[in-house]
Amino acid sequence: MIQTTKTKLINFYLSEFGTAKISCRLIFFAVMLSFAQLVCANDHLRVENLSEKDGLFGDTLHKLYRDKAGNLWIIGVNGVARYDGLNIVNYVAPDNDLERFVSGWQFAEITEDNNGTIWLGNEQGVFFWNSKEDSLTMLNDERIKRVTYLEVENDSSIYISCSGKKNFRYNINAATLMAGDEEISIKACAIDPAGNKWYTGSEGKVFREGGSPLFRVNATVNDICFTPQGSLFAAAGEGVFFLNAADQDEQNASFTLVPLERGKSRFITEHTQSIEYANGSIWVGSRRGLIQIILDENDNPQQVKYHYNHPNDQFSLVSNQVNDILLDNEGIMWVATHGGLSKLDPGKEWFHCLRNDPMVANSLHVNNIYPMTGDRKGNMWFGSFTSGIARYNTHTSQFTIYNANNSKLNKDFIRHLYTDNEDNVWVSTNEHLYFFDGVSFMQATILNAEKKPLKSNTISAIVQHPDGSYWMGIDNRIFKLKRTSRATFVVEKKVVTRTGYIIRFFIDHHQRIWAASYSGAYLIDPRSTYSFIVFNKENQSSFRSNTVQAIAEDTKGNIWLGTMNGVYLTSNDSIFQYAPEKVKFRGYFEEDGLTSNYVTGLMADENGTMWLSSWKGITKYDPHHIPLCRFTHYAYADGVISEKFNRIAYFKDKYNNTFYFGGINGVNYITTHTDSIKHELKKVRVTEFSVDGERLIVDDQMEINSVGTIKKIDVSFSSASLLSPKRQVFAWKLEGCDEDWNYINTRSFSLENVVPGNYKLKICAASPQGDLGSAITIDLVVESILVQAMKVIVALAILLVLLILVYRRYQRRKQSVKYALSGLSDDKTELLIAKLQEVMEEHKPYLNPNLTAGELAALLEISSVKLSQLLNDSLETKFYEYINHFRVNEFIQRLEGGEGANLTLMGLAEQCGFTSKSTFYRAFNRERGMTPAQFAKSLKGDSSSD
Repeated sequence: MIQTTKTKLINFYLSEFGTAKISCRLIFFAVMLSFAQLVCANDHLRVENLSEKDGLFGDTLHKLYRDKAGNLWIIGVNGVARYDGLNIVNYVAPDNDLERFVSGWQFAEITEDNNGTIWLGNEQGVFFWNSKEDSLTMLNDERIKRVTYLEVENDSSIYISCSGKKNFRYNINAATLMAGDEEISIKACAIDPAGNKWYTGSEGKVFREGGSPLFRVNATVNDICFTPQGSLFAAAGEGVFFLNAADQDEQNASFTLVPLERGKSRFITEHTQSIEYANGSIWVGSRRGLIQIILDENDNPQQVKYHYNHPNDQFSLVSNQVNDILLDNEGIMWVATHGGLSKLDPGKEWFHCLRNDPMVANSLHVNNIYPMTGDRKGNMWFGSFTSGIARYNTHTSQFTIYNANNSKLNKDFIRHLYTDNEDNVWVSTNEHLYFFDGVSFMQATILNAEKKPLKSNTISAIVQHPDGSYWMGIDNRIFKLKRTSRATFVVEKKVVTRTGYIIRFFIDHHQRIWAASYSGAYLIDPRSTYSFIVFNKENQSSFRSNTVQAIAEDTKGNIWLGTMNGVYLTSNDSIFQYAPEKVKFRGYFEEDGLTSNYVTGLMADENGTMWLSSWKGITKYDPHHIPLCRFTHYAYADGVISEKFNRIAYFKDKYNNTFYFGGINGVNYITTHTDSIKHELKKVRVTEFSVDGERLIVDDQMEINSVGTIKKIDVSFSSASLLSPKRQVFAWKLEGCDEDWNYINTRSFSLENVVPGNYKLKICAASPQGDLGSAITIDLVVESILVQAMKVIVALAILLVLLILVYRRYQRRKQSVKYALSGLSDDKTELLIAKLQEVMEEHKPYLNPNLTAGELAALLEISSVKLSQLLNDSLETKFYEYINHFRVNEFIQRLEGGEGANLTLMGLAEQCGFTSKSTFYRAFNRERGMTPAQFAKSLKGDSSSD
C-alpha cells in the first residue's frame, strides 16, 4: 500500500519545503483579499436524528461506515452499533444483559474486507466482526495500540496504522502480524477521479500512493476528499485547504486556505474534523457545526454556509461538534456528532416554515394565515383576519408588517390578496379594496354602470383575465369590471346574480374563468356572451359537497376541485373543450388515500404532481406512481408545522417553483424538484420464513417442500436501503398463483391457503414508478397428501430393490476379496498391518495434504489395490477416513501442546494435512463427537479450572 520509507520522506521534505512556509503565507493573504466578498450565511438544514434515547449505545460518535450489505456502522465512545434503517444492534462493554460486547472505550476506525468481515480499531487494538456469530473478536497482540487508520490491501491482508508512526500488516488467513517499514501515522485516504489513492499522514503530509508527489499543510490534516474535477480539499486543525487538480503534479505547489468568514471584516480558522463532496459543495465537519462551501464551475469556493444545532428544533443538527461525515451511495449524508447521529435524506421532501416568534423581531406577524399571494420582485404577502399583512422578501428573509396602525389600511381583517398581470398587489379588507403602489396602499373605488359607488365593497375574490378585464366576487355575485384609472373600476357586466359565497377564481388554459363557491364550481366563458355552467351535487353524482374551496389545473390541462368532502378531477378532452356542460368529475376520498376529505388548497408542479393542503396536513398526489404510492402524506417529522391548513392560504411561486401553504400555526413552503429523484433499488434479504408456524432457515435461492395445503406462510425481510423507511416500497409475487406483483410499504407479508402446486416466491425492492430491483427467489413445492403417499410407496419399493442389489453385490465382493488376498496368510496380513502402522507413526505421510493411496502403497511396497483391500476388509475403513484419523490426532496433540496459540483453528488444521474446512470439521466430529471450536473451548475451561 504505502511504499514510502522514512528516509525518502525526510529527503523530500529537505529538498522541497525549504521555502514553503513563506510562499504559503503570501498565498494566504492573497486568498483573503480575493475572497473578501465571500458570503457567510446561516441556512437551516432539516435532518432526522438518532441518539441514545432512540436505542443507540451512546451519543459521542466518532466514525461512520456503510458496509456491502447496506448496514450503517456507527462507532464512538463506549461502543459500536449496526443500523439497518429500522433496528439498532449495539456492541458495548460486557454486561449481564447483553450477549454482544467489546472492550475499549474510544473506537476511531472501521473498514470491511472482501469476505464481508468488519474490522474496527480503538485505543486498545483491532477487532473483527463475525457475521454468522454476530460477535466481535479482538486480535491479541500488545503491539497494536491507538489505531488511527485501517485499510484492506488485498484478499488476505489488513493494513493497520497506529499513532506514534507504527504500522502493521495482518495476514487474515495465516493470522500473523508483521511490522511495516514505514514510520508515518495515516489518518485518512481518498481516491481521485483517476483512481489514485491519496493519504494524509502525520505532520500535515498529504501524498499519493507511492509517496510522490508529496505536499504539506501547516496543520494537522484529519481528512481529505476530491471533487469530480479532481480538486483536493483537506480538513485540518487550522481550517479547510484546497489544491486544484492542475497543481497536483507540481512539487512546489502548496495548499490554499479557504477563508471561513464569521463576520463582515475578519476571517477566523476552524478546527475541522471531516470532509465530503456532494452536489457542488464541500461539506465540512467542525467543532462548531457543519460548514457548507459552495463551489463554482471551476471548483473555486463561492459561498460559505454554516449549519448549527437549534435548541428548539428537533430537526436541526443534533450537536454542533461534528466528528465525521459520510456520503453513502444512496446520496444520504450521515453526520456523526458529540450528541448523536444526524441524517440528511435526499429521498425526503423537507418543508421549511415561517412562524411568529414573540422573541424575534424579524418573524411572521401572526401564525393563523389565510389569504396569500406573491409578486415578481420576490416578495410573499401573508394576510390574516386579525393582524393585517406581512410582506416577506425571499431574497433577504426580512419581514415588513402593514396594519391599520401603520398604513392606509382601514382594517386588520384581510379577506383577500391578489397579484394582477401588471404585478400590482390587491388587498381586500372587510370594507374596502386597496392596491400597493410600491411604497404604500391606495384605496380603490368601484362604480356601477351608472358611475355610482357600489353599495357594498365586500370583495371576497379577484382575478384578472388575459384580456385585461378584472373579475370580482362581491356579495355572492360575480362582476366583470374595467379599470378606468389607477384607482377606479367600473362594472361592465353582472355575470352571475345569485351564487354561494365566492371563495376563489381560477383561469384555465382555454382562458375560461372558474369560480369556487359555497354552491359549487362555476365555469364562465367570456367569449360566449358570459354564459356559465355550475357543477355541484345536482348534476355530478360523484360530488359529496357543494362547497368548492380550491381549483387548480395540472400540466395536462385536467381540472381539479378541492371541496369540504373530497377532491374531484375531470380530464382535458374534447368534451371539456367543446361541451363542458357534459363534463363528469371523478372523486378521491380518504378511502382512496387522502388523509382528509376537507381539502383547502390545490397546486400542480412541473411534473404533473398535485399538492393538496387539508385539515390533516399536506398530501402529494403523483399520477405517474403505482397506486400504492400515488398519495404521499407529510407530517411533523417532515417539517409540517400544523395539521390544519386554511383555504385561500396557498400560492405557487412559479419563478422558483416554490409552494406555500398557510395554516393555523404559520406558513410551510417547499421547493419541489423538477425531476423525480431515482435511487438504485437495493436487494432485499429474507430474515424470517415460517410455514404454519414452523420457522425455517432460508437462503435467497433455495427450495422448500411441503405436503398438503399450507394454511399460512409468514415472510419478513430486510432492505439494504437506508432511505426513509416510510417511503420505501417492495414487491412480491407467488408465480404460479399471482399474475401481477403485489406492492407493499412494509417489510413483511403473509400468504394464506396455498394449495398444492409448484411455485416461485419472488421478493424485491420497487420504486414508486413501479421499477423493480433484483429479486430473490424461493422455490415452493406443495404436494398433495395422495401424491406424497404414492411417492412413499414407490420409494419403499425402490429401496427394497436397492437392498437386494446391495446384498448380492456384498456377497460377490466378499468372494472377490477372499480370492485377492488368498496369497497372504494370516501372519503376513498382521505383519502388513503392523508395517502400515509403523509408516504412519514414524514417517507421518498424512501431513502431506495431497497424499494419494498409490503413494502410501509405494511406502509399503504393495499395490494400491491390495492397500485398498487391506484397509477395507482387515481394518474396516476407507483410505481417507484412515488418513484423517491420524490428522485429527496430530491436530489434538499440537493444540494440547500449545503450538496453535498464534494460529486459527483452520490454520493449525492445514499444518496437519487438512485442506478443506468442511472435511476437517466432519473428520473431527466423527472422531470426537464435537466441533474443533468446542474441543478448544473445553481445553481452555480445563486450564482455567486448574
